Amino acid sequence: MYTLDTEEVTERGFLSDPERWSPDVANALAKAEGIDLTDTHWVVLKAIRAFYEENEVPTSYHVLCQEVDEALRPLKYSCVHAMKQLFPEGGLKQASRIAGVPDYFCFGC
Repeated sequence: MYTLDTEEVTERGFLSDPERWSPDVANALAKAEGIDLTDTHWVVLKAIRAFYEENEVPTSYHVLCQEVDEALRPLKYSCVHAMKQLFPEGGLKQASRIAGVPDYFCFGC
């Protein structure tokens, strides 16, 4: 099991070096936030990472929800509410931290 070193994350909980992200790192980040990752979590995390790798900017709820709507449908909530159920301490911001993308663009969120 991978253990995070305190120098690996910023004071806001994001990876200092997003290039070091791996599934093991994601599991460690999630565990530090009290989340046990499920298959549904992984669908969201992979979509966040894919968008970032293609566009070099973090995704928005709108774009993410278009990508993962079918995976979140069994949760029987809107995408935003489903995200808050999966990532209760911050929705997209928390998911972005676990997905290893650079610091979220919305500092006021």
